[in-house]
Amino acid sequence: MLRFYETKTIADFYVKYRPTFSQEVANVVVNYLKRKRGISEETPVVFDQLIDIACGTGQATSLFAPFFQRVDGIDVSPEMLKQAQHHNAFSHVIYKEGAAEKMPASDHSADLITSAESVHWFDVPIFLEEARRVLKHDGCLAIMGMTFPQVVEPLKLPDGNEYEMGQFASDLFMKCVLGGIYDDVAYNNCLNKYKDIYEAIPSNAKEYYDDLTLHFQWTLEEVVGYIKSVESVQNLLMQKAREFKELGVEITEELLKPFDLSERFRSEVKAAWNVEDIPESEVLIRVEHETFIILVSNFNQ
Repeated sequence: MLRFYETKTIADFYVKYRPTFSQEVANVVVNYLKRKRGISEETPVVFDQLIDIACGTGQATSLFAPFFQRVDGIDVSPEMLKQAQHHNAFSHVIYKEGAAEKMPASDHSADLITSAESVHWFDVPIFLEEARRVLKHDGCLAIMGMTFPQVVEPLKLPDGNEYEMGQFASDLFMKCVLGGIYDDVAYNNCLNKYKDIYEAIPSNAKEYYDDLTLHFQWTLEEVVGYIKSVESVQNLLMQKAREFKELGVEITEELLKPFDLSERFRSEVKAAWNVEDIPESEVLIRVEHETFIILVSNFNQ
């Protein structure tokens, strides 16, 4: 597994600015598990064990927690786990360190394994084999993802032209979040919404959903914060910081400014939208993400 999202900076931005999945996503996953158990979707059920792999700061873990008696959130990053534990509202949720390719879990112990926005970093064949080991024989795997925002459109501008300026901001957003890419395979899996991963899963009982769209109203401040939470953006800054480290802190900070893609988005959008004199917390933006879900049971059958 590639080990990104491990710095305190990333964890802080992630917990503050990354959106969580909707209740509808949780319902799709839980209803799939019910169907595989022969349970009506209308029947309320609390299952035994959930394992959320690469849980990050715990957003998806918390979403699924009410459906299970025991929940383990597992991540390789101590900083992410600190944030998850700090925001943990459930007494039956435990966060622990571990990897997708070697889960700290007993054989055939989990009813459901979830992983949100992370499988593109895994060694997928090893992860799938490990999931098969840990799942109960009638257990299920749910892999979830969320695209980068497909729409970044102002709700109201002083000079109008919201649609045109939205197209400008959406294009600029993608240029910024992809500007520091260092792993083409991982990002191609994200951009094609895990379809290659889905095709490679050895199961005759798998389903794929990509018809859910999440709608948010954010501020310009929040969109910039989201960009700061993207590992490729932070990776570029860390890479350049290592190159400049012999020059001292003040000089390094000045030299890093042109490489901060979140600040590029902020400055170019404010100029294009003519909102330089408006507080960023008052610049309202419509944001849309597409969600995709892979559901799997009956591995290798």
